[in-house]
Amino acid sequence: MYKSGIPLEESLAEIAGGTGGGGRSIAFEAAITRVINGLHRGVSLSAALYGEGLVDTLQVRLVEVGQKSGNLEFVFSAIASDAQRRITLRRTVIGRLAYPVLLIPAAILLIPLSTLVSSGFGAYFKAAILPLIELSGIGAGIIYLLRFMGKRGANRIYRDRLLLSIPILGRWVRNMSWARFCRAFALSYGAGLEMRETVRLAISVMGNHAMQEENMGAVNTVDSGRPLSYFFRASKTTPHIITDMLGTGEQTGNLDEMTNSAANHFEELSERQLVVLTTVLYAMVFVSVSIYIAYKVITFYTNLFKMEMSL
Repeated sequence: MYKSGIPLEESLAEIAGGTGGGGRSIAFEAAITRVINGLHRGVSLSAALYGEGLVDTLQVRLVEVGQKSGNLEFVFSAIASDAQRRITLRRTVIGRLAYPVLLIPAAILLIPLSTLVSSGFGAYFKAAILPLIELSGIGAGIIYLLRFMGKRGANRIYRDRLLLSIPILGRWVRNMSWARFCRAFALSYGAGLEMRETVRLAISVMGNHAMQEENMGAVNTVDSGRPLSYFFRASKTTPHIITDMLGTGEQTGNLDEMTNSAANHFEELSERQLVVLTTVLYAMVFVSVSIYIAYKVITFYTNLFKMEMSL
């Protein structure tokens, strides 16, 4: 709507009123209404959107730049495209992880069903429900520990380094972080953000604090007047495609196009690695369930043999 020439507040009012398209939640429409009210009070668009949680750190900076440069049309289009890519990736990850995550609880609950029939609920509770509760407790403890480590600087970096050291998973995390860096760099630089702020912002949204710490020196490189590619060429952990794309972009003046292409490359690579990661996870879950079934079968026949010997 804004692209069609409709004023900003009218465009937002159309969205809040639901005439801009169906399927929006009441909470979202209420948030847009509060944004409009904020604009009437003189609050900037970026501050109003960020205050309602409708944009993240990267997006709010893009909106600020768009407001200053009068390039909001490009900024909104870029944010929408980036958000769509994130949603698609999130759905892909969830979809591929759903099967192994659900298979283990299903196996724990379904395999001992014969116990429920033969020995009653008490025996079934011990054989199925209690192990599931214990497994859930272990999983919840691991998640809590990872989140707790993520709340403190040193622990957060240690946690993220640990993730990077895990085979397959670490490579996937690293490529996803580079994809975020390149995409954020392309969006910020293309929107007109100055180089130092572009680099700082792109590094801050990488998602892995260990990698952010590794690459924060790039800001100092830009401050010293040297090319950005100079820092990454000296880094032992930077993929060659980053240095090649940045070097080409600096020579041609198309840094946003080059980093956008690099982001596409890392996203495609991450998708392939996600397939490998989930395939390995499927195999591990299958082996675990098979061992569990074998244990239950052996236990059943052992108990049956003991009962016959005691008669």
